[in-house]
Amino acid sequence: MSGARAGENTKFPKNSKKSKPELSSVNQEVGPRPSRKTSCNPTTCPLDPIPSTMLQTISPDLLPFITTVINGSLTSGHVPTAFKKARVIPILKKPALDLSDISNYRPISACLVDISYWMTAHQLKLNPSKTELLVIPGDPSPAQDLALSLNNSKISPSATARNIGVTMDNQLSFSYHVGHRLH
Repeated sequence: MSGARAGENTKFPKNSKKSKPELSSVNQEVGPRPSRKTSCNPTTCPLDPIPSTMLQTISPDLLPFITTVINGSLTSGHVPTAFKKARVIPILKKPALDLSDISNYRPISACLVDISYWMTAHQLKLNPSKTELLVIPGDPSPAQDLALSLNNSKISPSATARNIGVTMDNQLSFSYHVGHRLH
């Protein structure tokens, strides 16, 4: 990967006959390995799969591959199923509360209030009338009332949301965007 840079044309061979690299010259005595939580900088969230400093270090090598995958998805109008999965970790209101009681978790509206406070502190305004809610279900599920309340305004989910010229739909298929851009 070290030879690939942003300007190069990157292609992935289907059946490469190249020999696998030999690891015999690598020193396999590495000693005790620190856990990820203890080795991460305190500014890195412990839920991140890779520490941010490590990601910054390897990003010049990864960027061409990530860009190729994303551009391919945008060009084809198809998002791979693996990209539609997310690990959602609800946050307890207080650490000592019962994990099995759903009412002990912070609602999404509380996150919106935090965002609103942050924006106010940075001289920005969150406009509820221009705020869109796009619910992307992991599995087909029965219709639920997932409307949010922000500054006494109700924000209801919509099937599509438009942001900086890109229309996303709740299936992440880009078909709505592509269909309306061609006409």
